Amino acid sequence: MIGLAFRNIGRNRKRTILTAFSIFLAVYIIILLVSICETMIDDMIENEKKYVTGDFRIADRTYLENEDLMPLQFNIDNVDEKIAAIEDLDPAIHAEALIKTGVYAYLDGELETAFAVGVEIGKSAYTSDGGTKLIAGRLPENGKKEIAATTRLLSRLGLSVGDRITLMVRTTTSSTNAATFDITGEIAFSSADLNADTVIVPLDVLSRLCRMEKGALEILVTCDGNEDEEKYLSAIKEALDAENLRIDYWKDSSMAYSFIPLFDTTYAIVELLFFLISSTLIFNTTMMCVLERKKEIGTMIAFGFRRSTVIIQFVIEAAIISLFGTLAAGVAGAATLALIDSVGLDLNALGGEAVQGWNFSNMLYPEIGLPMLAAITATGLAVAVLAAFLATYRIRKIEVANALREED
Repeated sequence: MIGLAFRNIGRNRKRTILTAFSIFLAVYIIILLVSICETMIDDMIENEKKYVTGDFRIADRTYLENEDLMPLQFNIDNVDEKIAAIEDLDPAIHAEALIKTGVYAYLDGELETAFAVGVEIGKSAYTSDGGTKLIAGRLPENGKKEIAATTRLLSRLGLSVGDRITLMVRTTTSSTNAATFDITGEIAFSSADLNADTVIVPLDVLSRLCRMEKGALEILVTCDGNEDEEKYLSAIKEALDAENLRIDYWKDSSMAYSFIPLFDTTYAIVELLFFLISSTLIFNTTMMCVLERKKEIGTMIAFGFRRSTVIIQFVIEAAIISLFGTLAAGVAGAATLALIDSVGLDLNALGGEAVQGWNFSNMLYPEIGLPMLAAITATGLAVAVLAAFLATYRIRKIEVANALREED
């Protein structure tokens, strides 16, 4: 039956190529779509945990309830003691204190808005090699009135490394304080959102400037190399023993995690749409073959072939065509992703500003695992075979006598 199937496939090469190409295109697009979407979701979660939520985010309850207003008076005091208590629980636990607040940059009599992040230089993800790229100069030093600023902010202000700038901040008493800083570094973050108008300030300096006195607005806790972070929740609560503090697990506070079901549903619908389009072409092609070969089908039945055998013959033909299409798509998809992974996918060049606010990185490196690749190609093959099987229902209704009188 396999040999006969190959001979029948070669009868109409244009139709065979068109059918195989439709399967190829559908599976190829879905492979790229799934890979890019999964990479974007993983990247968004990684950046959320690195810069926003950690595995756990600790802050004053009242501050979190009014976070949009940035009530700096509801900060965490004695933050160094609390970080030490957390990190003493387990060597895998890392904690860092942060202050995030809007600031004004005073320059030539004008006030320009910016976003300041106070971190402990050298310890924070905001200054690590994996999170920050140093374009020029150096990172600021703890305890000194120095800052590092993003390329975009420096360009907007017309400044460069070595210049000085005055930053004005709101304090815990709702007053205003200001200090002049040396710009020691030009930086770029892995997160596109932070690359807007961000300045990195030593935590101790910003804390004094905001009148927090060794305080911070939040503590991010990261559990390195642990899949089950939740087991640390009760231990951290017990170590802090502070009723005014709230500890949020990242899945409960992450915007990225809350949108995962929406993303999954969206690209599942798109996948279904492409499979339906390709299966419709398979269905129509098989139907046309049945109609064109009615006399051949009638002859086979007259010679004693079961109708089920004839149906299987048509399904095998469709399966062979679909197999070539899906295998070619799998190879082409893997090759394309390998090429993209080697150079990266630049979101800025693709209109990345349209997705700002989602914590995507500037560069994405999509990839797909072998199990997922196999699952997509197998699904494409199964859908095509099912469509071909459904299209053979006419064979069950063919009258042998009428079919034998059909003219070629």
